[in-house]
Amino acid sequence: MDGATAPVGGVRAALRGRPVDEYRLDGPAVLTFPRSHDLLGDGSIVLVDPSGRTPGSVGVLLDTAKGRILVAGDAVWHTAQLDALRPKPTHPGLLADDDPRSTLTTLHRLYAVRDRVQILPSHDRDAATAPAGPTSP
Repeated sequence: MDGATAPVGGVRAALRGRPVDEYRLDGPAVLTFPRSHDLLGDGSIVLVDPSGRTPGSVGVLLDTAKGRILVAGDAVWHTAQLDALRPKPTHPGLLADDDPRSTLTTLHRLYAVRDRVQILPSHDRDAATAPAGPTSP
């Protein structure tokens, strides 16, 4: 809860006193991500590394009856970034991302699989309410 990679703002307060499960991304490559961790051992919930934004953040790949869904978190903020292969705006992107080069690499990884998995960016309400399916037609 402290140090250089501690959660900030409301996140820190929400986590204070709660147990935290730690996982190593020690599994094989999944989609375009070089590391993974299969939470249940059946491929239904797999953690992947969307590095660049916040150290320790993970993407969550869900295998659902309606298709695969990747909860990308803040690795990408909006589907428009994926459609145009466009990084986050300089402000606040450069201020928010821990490693801009890794963030750009993650954007390219997401772009490469947008036709195989529905990607849910953190700040795109329409993507979150759309029927399951790939991000782009």
